[in-house]
Amino acid sequence: MTSRTFPTWVWAAAIATALLSLYSISRRQVVESQNRSVSLAVEMENVQALAASQGIPIPQALDTLKQNGLDAVVLSEETISQLVSEGRAAESLGQLSVIDPAAVERVNKGLKLRMPAGDPTKAPVWLVRSVSVGLDPDEAAQVRSKNLEIVARCSNVTGATATYVRGTLSWAGELGAKVFLPMGDQVIGRRDELKTTVETLKALGMMYATPEFTKISGDDTIVKSAPENVVRLHTAQNAELDKMSVDDVVERYSKAARERNMRMLLIRPMSLAGGQPVQDFAGLVGSIRAEIEHEGLAMGPPQPFKDAGLPKWLPVLIALFAVPVAFWIGTVLLPWKWGGVLCGLLMLVLAAGSVTKTGSQLAALAASMAFPTAALISLDMRKLRHPIIEFVITTLLSLVGGLAIAGMLNGLPYYVRAETFPGVKVSVFIPLVITGLYYFSRLTRAREQIQSPITWSAAALGLITVGALAFMIARTGNDAAAGVSGTELQLRSILDRILLVRPRTKEFLIGHPALIIGIGLLGYIKRNPERIRSLGTWATLALTLGAIGQTSVVNTMCHLHTPVVLSLARIAEGIIIGSIIGLVLWLIVKRFAIQNPDNA
Repeated sequence: MTSRTFPTWVWAAAIATALLSLYSISRRQVVESQNRSVSLAVEMENVQALAASQGIPIPQALDTLKQNGLDAVVLSEETISQLVSEGRAAESLGQLSVIDPAAVERVNKGLKLRMPAGDPTKAPVWLVRSVSVGLDPDEAAQVRSKNLEIVARCSNVTGATATYVRGTLSWAGELGAKVFLPMGDQVIGRRDELKTTVETLKALGMMYATPEFTKISGDDTIVKSAPENVVRLHTAQNAELDKMSVDDVVERYSKAARERNMRMLLIRPMSLAGGQPVQDFAGLVGSIRAEIEHEGLAMGPPQPFKDAGLPKWLPVLIALFAVPVAFWIGTVLLPWKWGGVLCGLLMLVLAAGSVTKTGSQLAALAASMAFPTAALISLDMRKLRHPIIEFVITTLLSLVGGLAIAGMLNGLPYYVRAETFPGVKVSVFIPLVITGLYYFSRLTRAREQIQSPITWSAAALGLITVGALAFMIARTGNDAAAGVSGTELQLRSILDRILLVRPRTKEFLIGHPALIIGIGLLGYIKRNPERIRSLGTWATLALTLGAIGQTSVVNTMCHLHTPVVLSLARIAEGIIIGSIIGLVLWLIVKRFAIQNPDNA
């Protein structure tokens, strides 16, 4: 087993990349630290229902909720059909008559907006009944009287014109709405008048609330075209709340604000029954507020994030310092003379293209794969003195790939998820494959094993490894497809309560311990080359599984909507806990499988 040396200039390139990336990240941290206000909102219909059940006036219910931390109330537009059902309007032989004098102006205005060039008396009855008459001005006055913010919910309609979009949003603005939240499955103005929607919201000084985990047509377009006017909103549906405890609900909302930069939380009642439903709901609001404040956030009106204002040349410079790393990887992995030059040139081209959005994303993807690959391969070329020390050094080198992503893809669109890092699964999968193949060729008699008949144990081991990697890939990403077991959810909940932030399970339970064992085995083989036949396969397996933790460290930094301080804390906690577990396992392996191989 022959060894090469790990060049000093690769370390220098990694340090330069890390320093430039940290400068960029520090600017992002300033932006995040300046936007810490979180707003708690409820829906007026829930307030009305709870107040009616308890027999108290709505203003009193709003007072109770405000005393417990309420900041805003969501008002939904009404329709003529609702006026009819409430007895404020009537229909006779297809003719509409308005009984409530206060509603006459609303009905006329709604009909004019909905059918500006038509005759409402000749329109189908169902169409007239569906016409919006805006927010209820009495409800808006009640909310304003309590110094609470108004969040307007308006829906899209068939045949909505630019006049309708402007008129509807302006109408809500006149009643005091400061935030607009879509109602239904489409944003008002979808499709051809979304530009009008954006322009009107900006002109009114009204923010757009984009709901998390909800697919609304047109939402993505609004967020991408006007990220400077966006606040992110989190809520939970009644069916979800019904299955959760109070602690779970409080944790869900507080984590949304703390870990995903949600700046508006729409809270719904947990229970539909109770002796004092208003006080019960207010207690839930108060518990969420207390936990958010405990986490170090502030309460108040939400504000959009600002851009970090980084120079356009910074992503290019970060990518340029990754060129030597790519060149070195090419010289090691590619057997022909110009392999290193090819990899270096490819990274150089990507660096030059980093002045564009797509170019910076591709260069960040290349860097995210280059650094953990270099870190894992460099183990074969370093003097492995102590598994823990070498593990920490390796992880820090891998982390540079994550820092490069956060440093290059740093801007307002990423804070609000208008843009995301597109290569999450690729950046996880490629280093795993390269590491496995490299050490398989270095530590095993690869040709003999490929040509020899497969054994049941080898087949089972291979299937388990492939299955574990496939599941890990499925669980990776901003919107992972695979579910989480109940046991893991309980473990996550415990870790959330006792730690600053929960580290990733696949890091501290699988990847990091496996890498420490792999480093230990590799170092032992370097000192005792005669043991390569008996330990080489196990070292290869451990190092390959250890790559899971390294790519996960990089992946943590790919979640660009998560506060960067929390991401770094999550990585640090994973390293500490994984080191402890890995050291214990390594001592067991060393004692029973290496020093006393007959007992293995």
